[in-house]
Amino acid sequence: MTAGKIAKAYGLKLNQVAEITGQSLETLSNWAKKGVELYNCIILGCIQFQNGHKLEFDGRGAAELCKFHGFASLNQICEITGQKRDKIRDWLTEKPDLFHTIMLGALAIKTGERG
Repeated sequence: MTAGKIAKAYGLKLNQVAEITGQSLETLSNWAKKGVELYNCIILGCIQFQNGHKLEFDGRGAAELCKFHGFASLNQICEITGQKRDKIRDWLTEKPDLFHTIMLGALAIKTGERG
């Protein structure tokens, strides 16, 4: 299934996902094909964002943020998304909108709020 069709199945448009995450349509399409766990997490995070959910960051590091928001560790986010720790840590500083969306999506997966 394409990135756009997956987004549409959840009531989103791919352009909305790109706007919320700050990622290009091409990147999102690649993730939908090759990084399915990550893309699904992003979609759920976009739904949470649209529903008004926001996370507090307060200058914390990625591992501390994970624990603050109820995860055992950053490794739990890695398991949910299929991504490496370094990449997720880098996204906090380099792509904060993406990191925020991933955290929202991971929380939705953890708590069973699937949209």
